[in-house]
Amino acid sequence: MAVAFGTVQIQYGGATNTITTGSFSPSAGVAVAFVGHNQSGITNTGVSSSVDGAFTSAGTRVVSGTPVITGWQLQSLSASSMTCSATFSDTWGTASHLAVHPATGAHASSAFGDWTTASGTSTTPGGTVPNFSSGDGVVDCFHGGGGGTDSTTGNNVEVYSDTTSITTAGSTNTTDGVMTWSIEFSGGWVWAGIRIIQAAASGVTGTIAVTLSDFTSSITASGGTTGSMAVTLSSFTSAISGAKTIVGTIAQTLADFTSAITGTKTITGTISQTLSDFTSSMAGLIGKTGTISVTLSNFTSNMSGTVSGIVGAGTWLLRMIGNKMKFAARYLTTAVRRNRNNG
Repeated sequence: MAVAFGTVQIQYGGATNTITTGSFSPSAGVAVAFVGHNQSGITNTGVSSSVDGAFTSAGTRVVSGTPVITGWQLQSLSASSMTCSATFSDTWGTASHLAVHPATGAHASSAFGDWTTASGTSTTPGGTVPNFSSGDGVVDCFHGGGGGTDSTTGNNVEVYSDTTSITTAGSTNTTDGVMTWSIEFSGGWVWAGIRIIQAAASGVTGTIAVTLSDFTSSITASGGTTGSMAVTLSSFTSAISGAKTIVGTIAQTLADFTSAITGTKTITGTISQTLSDFTSSMAGLIGKTGTISVTLSNFTSNMSGTVSGIVGAGTWLLRMIGNKMKFAARYLTTAVRRNRNNG
């Protein structure tokens, strides 16, 4: 974003130690102020905005005999109605002026650089502000004793020019950083210029954050990566075709599965399986080789009380049958003996 200038605010001094501009409403941006005067024994002590407060010094003031220029800069200029004032250490006549240059499109935190000054006698005022880059802004100011007609040359745009019988002053902005005026003073003159750095020309301060939507990353040909690269992937299916070499360890956690093997497989190492409780059943003809043993824990059988009912009746019947059998045996033995004796 290139620097653009607003309307310069000019105010001339009188018999007072303060010069104040009329009310103006700039766009939000930055500002440069020049104060010129022809009494070197009096000091310009500062410039301030009624809204934004004090400007800071742009650099060392330049002096050539009685003409003096000081420069001031304001990093943050509000978009508000305001006045600007220059103050001095004492009062004087009319040979003083305040020029305030508002600008937009400047760097957000370091808008100013390359404060440049020059002075001379009986020559043409002007100078070159270094490090100018297309899109930057440059403003300048000259102040000299004596009257005359002045104009700017080259790529400069004259912002204001004032000629009186005792002083001549002017200001320009430029597209190339070279500031030249056509007037030649018979006495001393002073000149100062400063570069206003465009926002895009000075780099970036602070933090840049970029939020990307979902994207597919592809690399063609050979690429080298230095440092660490981390990518978080959602659930995915991985497929590899062809021969791949993997160095390191691959670990995979599997859900419950059924293992089936067809054909002949060779397994090296140990396979272990933990089984849950099960029931074993056999049907058909079973051949056993070796010994089957069942180990029972020790037990004691106890019976107490009287057994009656069917068990008691069965005992009586068995006793009766036994008695009858004994009687029949004796009867049969007697009959056999009788028959033997009769025969």
